Amino acid sequence: MKVALVGPYPPPAGGISVHVQRLASLLTSLWDVIVLDPYQRTSAGSEQRVIGCGPPGVSSIFRVASALRREHADIVHVHVSSMNRFAYGGHLLVSMLPRSARRMLTIHSGSFVPDFRAARWLTKMLIASLVKKFDLLVAVSSEIQAQLIKCGVRP
Repeated sequence: MKVALVGPYPPPAGGISVHVQRLASLLTSLWDVIVLDPYQRTSAGSEQRVIGCGPPGVSSIFRVASALRREHADIVHVHVSSMNRFAYGGHLLVSMLPRSARRMLTIHSGSFVPDFRAARWLTKMLIASLVKKFDLLVAVSSEIQAQLIKCGVRP
């Protein structure tokens, strides 16, 4: 089984990148793991296989999708902060994922809930429709979980 983690990877160390690094290390003993970093231009030298797909933007979405198609990942696990930018680019990424891949999304930031509540109706609709395109959602807090349920996601 091949797992692709999409998210930042150290350096720099901090925030989501540390979570992605630790998850990759844990999963490596069980499966073939690749990390696709949409923020870095070059591949990080590490114990993991990391492909730099940055800098962030529309072109990085195409680079991530292209790498996922080459790698034939069985599971694609995307890591985001508060979904401010991913609400828009995420639709493009999900539409380009291999149909056979299981899709996971982890929302890491506690600012997701206040940002969602303060967002305009279009952004709320984009987020609600985007999260429903994933097979599994990981909410790092009960507040995020409650907001996702309000978006129409099954608990």
